[in-house]
Amino acid sequence: MKALVVKPVEPLSLSATPITGVDVFSYTRALSTPLPTTLLGALGALLDIQLSSIDPIQGISELVSKVRQHLDCGDVVVKGPLVYFKVAGVGLVGPTVAIHTARFYKPECIVKGRVGYEISGECREHVEHEPRVFVGIALQRRDASGDKLVMPGFTYRYPLGLYRYVHKAGSKVESKYAEPAFVYALNCKERVERAIVRFGGEGRVAEVYTSEEEELIKRASLIKSPLEVDSGGVYIALAPIPLLAESEDSIYLDAVKGLEFCSDVVGVPQIGSKPPKVVVERLGLGYYEVSRTRRPQVLALPAGTIVRARPIDLGVVDLLKTLYMAGFASLYPLQ
Repeated sequence: MKALVVKPVEPLSLSATPITGVDVFSYTRALSTPLPTTLLGALGALLDIQLSSIDPIQGISELVSKVRQHLDCGDVVVKGPLVYFKVAGVGLVGPTVAIHTARFYKPECIVKGRVGYEISGECREHVEHEPRVFVGIALQRRDASGDKLVMPGFTYRYPLGLYRYVHKAGSKVESKYAEPAFVYALNCKERVERAIVRFGGEGRVAEVYTSEEEELIKRASLIKSPLEVDSGGVYIALAPIPLLAESEDSIYLDAVKGLEFCSDVVGVPQIGSKPPKVVVERLGLGYYEVSRTRRPQVLALPAGTIVRARPIDLGVVDLLKTLYMAGFASLYPLQ
């Protein structure tokens, strides 16, 4: 197992697929951490992997298989992320866990309180996700030379993710911008050499490499996939937990596939003595560049959801197994 580090060179554009189309109204929902498919796509680009599958779901399976072959990986290729932050150019704050889409807290801040797991009021520091939304102009390539032409009337919105470190000391609040580094467990024998690669949308880039730092390797080694859970325990999700509805009118968690590894869904922890909330949202699985189409949406429990996990007694459906191998539903143990 190795620690894989993704360090953005500039603010990343990480957006979730909108539920409605532009014919209704246009809005942008920013993600605070990259989707596993975004990371896997970046690894595929680094390794110069060529995909042939036209179907966007089969494309995920093909990408997982080819990354496994190139890097000599186990069944689960990558897990995470834990997020570290560099504040004011010095030191690292972390590791932290994304709580839904708004804030990052250290795992030690999530404690068992009177009404279940909560974010301790004694934790005086956290990092807030502050996406800024900008307007872009659609361009059309006119010919093979690559000349571009503005398409009148075609504009769109896109987010850039900024992060702010917040520390409270009595009545004084310290606030500074923070630079993220996403740390993953890479379950492969081969290294990823340091390189700059396109990451997310809008042509943004990040530095990607495997690290020998003991602290990162130690923390990354604690991350588990649902396929690796061998005993019961309480975990917090580092990446969305995908759910597949058993029928079109399924509205309860006991009528979905994807929770076979859970004995209980506790929910997203709240600040102070407030009970956790179970949040279910729609999640797009990213954009598939081979066929230039968006992958379908699934239901998901967001990052930051606490679950009581158990070994999977029966098998899981092929799609969920593929998503787990790609890093979805990555779990980090809580005390």
